[in-house]
Amino acid sequence: MLLNMVGAGTTGDGFPQFTYTGQYQLIDDGKVNKKQNWRIKFLSSGTLTFTKAPGAIDVFLVGGGGSARYGGGGGGYTFTGLVSAQGKTAYTVTIGAGGTSSGNGGNTTAFGLTAAGGKGTGGKDGAAGGSGGGGFRKGAGGSNGGNGSAGEDGGAGAGQGKTTREFGESSGTLYAGGGAGAYGTAGSGGGGAGASSYTAATCDGKVNTGGGGGGIEYSSNGVAKGGSGIAVIRNHRS
Repeated sequence: MLLNMVGAGTTGDGFPQFTYTGQYQLIDDGKVNKKQNWRIKFLSSGTLTFTKAPGAIDVFLVGGGGSARYGGGGGGYTFTGLVSAQGKTAYTVTIGAGGTSSGNGGNTTAFGLTAAGGKGTGGKDGAAGGSGGGGFRKGAGGSNGGNGSAGEDGGAGAGQGKTTREFGESSGTLYAGGGAGAYGTAGSGGGGAGASSYTAATCDGKVNTGGGGGGIEYSSNGVAKGGSGIAVIRNHRS
């Protein structure tokens, strides 16, 4: 259940007590043994301050996706960690921007942890990332940490080799899909599709997924952007 999508705000009643200066979503994950489970998804950069210390929290970060020209951009890399958050301490959360002009995606950082942005590409080979980009002409973007596939005229981009699902769990939301090479199929988790000949398709990676941009056949159709990253925290679960 989604509880909030505004900027600065506070809450309680078993949920964390905090303020945040950017855009976020607070999610009710239900109760287990009378303990309230919750998640916060940070959609834009800002400053997080807990009014009351929440103790141990799980942190999941996705970097911004890489931009693409012909081959597909790499999805953002992911990172899962555990920190002890303090009350009345200002924590800077930076959401990595999607890459532009064939460039790399930006890093996503929070609590001293970092997930790097996926690689961009101006050539025919797919770029490396959390999931790899597909090669030029029909190469598919990788999914869930896998490599992209080679195209008819471009090699595959390498993935990180481990799951890109939220908190590394099999039931978690999938992020960081690789962008397809031109004519190819996008990687699941926000990757951009490859454009067909003479088609000005929307090939950008999806916002707040870290998806890589999809390749485009002709330069007159522009360069696809990578999708912005995301940061997610939750009460620690063993």
